[in-house]
Amino acid sequence: MNYANGLLWVFGGKGKNGKVFEDFWTYDIEDNVWGKVRSEGSSPSRRYGHGSFIYDAHWEEHEKDILKKKSSNLNILSAPKPYLTSQDTLISGDSQNLRMIVSFGFDNKMGILKTYLFFGQYRSDVWEFNFETLKWKKLNYEGTPKSKYGHATIPIGNGCAFQFGGQHLGKYSKNAYIIDMYNKKWVKVQRNKLLNNSWPHARRSHVLINTNDDLIVHGGGSNMRGYFESVCVLPLTSLFHVYRVGYHQGGHQSTDEVFNNLKPIHIDKITAESIYLKTHPNDHEAYKRRAKAYLESRVYQKAFDDIEKAIELDKTEEKMIIKAKILIALNQPQQAKEILESIQKTNDNIDEINLGLMTIYRCTHRYDLATKYAKDLLQKYEICDNEEQAILKMEILKQYIYVLTETNQFNECEPRLMSLRGLMRSFKMSNRDQTMKKITSRVDDHKELYNQCKKYFEEAK
Repeated sequence: MNYANGLLWVFGGKGKNGKVFEDFWTYDIEDNVWGKVRSEGSSPSRRYGHGSFIYDAHWEEHEKDILKKKSSNLNILSAPKPYLTSQDTLISGDSQNLRMIVSFGFDNKMGILKTYLFFGQYRSDVWEFNFETLKWKKLNYEGTPKSKYGHATIPIGNGCAFQFGGQHLGKYSKNAYIIDMYNKKWVKVQRNKLLNNSWPHARRSHVLINTNDDLIVHGGGSNMRGYFESVCVLPLTSLFHVYRVGYHQGGHQSTDEVFNNLKPIHIDKITAESIYLKTHPNDHEAYKRRAKAYLESRVYQKAFDDIEKAIELDKTEEKMIIKAKILIALNQPQQAKEILESIQKTNDNIDEINLGLMTIYRCTHRYDLATKYAKDLLQKYEICDNEEQAILKMEILKQYIYVLTETNQFNECEPRLMSLRGLMRSFKMSNRDQTMKKITSRVDDHKELYNQCKKYFEEAK
């Protein structure tokens, strides 16, 4: 869906019973009226999950001697009005220069079975609609990527657009491309080694936002990682410095020269949720998410305040478990224990509660009980089938390593550290190097202190 000339422009999509469409409609927001666009000649085939955007090809006005036609040539619902681009910039322009791009998508032309697509077709074509001539044109640009659906595309100025993500045959993509309408080519954006940790994960069904300074990737998901809550930011100006694209081709720096000096930029979860809560002050899920983010950042009192607000709005067992974790971090294990024991019998996620109790027993120096919980949980999660189980097992291992360290069982720590390191590598966990460094440093510090004390007492004898 796109906005131009005071209208919403909608092409294709999927309706009830899996029916896929190829019609083209406009919606007049002021008059609350739908109208079907009467285009001429060939047009895109039916599809859904495709990318679409509207851009202003104003350079053609200077390169071609075309007489301007009156707005009646549009022949739809209303005369052209000033329009908002995806960058939220108000522009006045003639319909002569406006173009709409439709790219890729999927057609389940043989139907659907529950949520599984079969005998469908991934679209690999790209089409452009001319607002002046009311005709579609198939684009055959150099470097067109393979077919996909569920990707996101947005104009970025200079006659270019940016595309990210998508899915093809069950494989999710984190590839990014620049569509250069001026030079009629696709340019793949290379992932520099220094940016690999900050590059957005592969996904589909996400959105792109252009702030004129940055490109923001938000939401979406994949089978492996579920749905994403994080926000990723890519400096927009760097793209034009690196890649000579569009009608202002000023790129003088190489990819290495720019990216070697480029710092990864993120909007952290706390900031993202804080922005959201300004307009949704009673969203209990947002308070819960921010509480978890504060907990991860070790801002425990703010985490506690947020989870209390979330529980006040909607009390659930999940929120009570989070509250118990925060209380443990605030060195209030007895209160945390009371919460966990009160919901232990009725909660389905008993393993997470047992992990919380194990942590409490470690904090209160009940190492025998903490060890019992750790061994029982590790036996249950000897093999992890998904990332959720892997994250739980990592926390169990971490707490067990702390138990072994605090009870001076350093020989038992090494195999647990190897298990933790292998688990993080298998599931490609982010920040694994920093996490392992922190844990091993804690073990080494305890071991060094233990050896110093042991040496002191031996000398005293």
